[in-house]
Amino acid sequence: MPLNGGPLSPADINLVRDWILNGAPPGEEAISPTATASPTSTSTPSPTATPIPPSATPSMTQPPVTGTSLPTSTRTPTSTGTATPTATATPTMGAAVSFAQIQDEIFTPRCAVVICHDSASRSGSLVLEEGASFDDLVGVEPSTPAARDAGMLRVDPGDPDNSFLVIKLELPQATIELGSPMPLIGDRLSDSEIQLIRDWIAQGASLTSRARLPSH
Repeated sequence: MPLNGGPLSPADINLVRDWILNGAPPGEEAISPTATASPTSTSTPSPTATPIPPSATPSMTQPPVTGTSLPTSTRTPTSTGTATPTATATPTMGAAVSFAQIQDEIFTPRCAVVICHDSASRSGSLVLEEGASFDDLVGVEPSTPAARDAGMLRVDPGDPDNSFLVIKLELPQATIELGSPMPLIGDRLSDSEIQLIRDWIAQGASLTSRARLPSH
């Protein structure tokens, strides 16, 4: 269709199609061509941007340092110069020690007794009675061989440590070489009594009084 003439144009065919679609109304109603709806273009969704995590803000606080604590610094010594030697003070002269004091306080009551050093007993060939003791002590060799061989004297003036009298007074106990401590009878002499004899010898072991030097 149509039999006569050429075929309808596409526009004419669309006009007939639209009339039918509109209910085929009688009369000359204007047929508004139905606009063919353009397919809705599907928009490609924009890719969602992956949020970038905020950069970690570096902590301003430094981590505590662990480990062995630093040693306390040793103070650097001040440079040392040549020290000026301090002059040694001269020992102060003390009270004089007299032989008479030793005789009266020690020899007569403690040593010049029976079986010891009286004139009858003469133990060790030593008499410590008044009038005889000084001559039997000062500068005399002891009768004990070991002490004599060691170069000791009964009283060595100026040297208490080489005086056999002091050795016997300070002897802790009897020995084969040196014999028994003195005094043999009664209590031992006190430290102050022994020191008195030491000081007398250190002063020179004189019959007369001399200034007493401090003990060492």
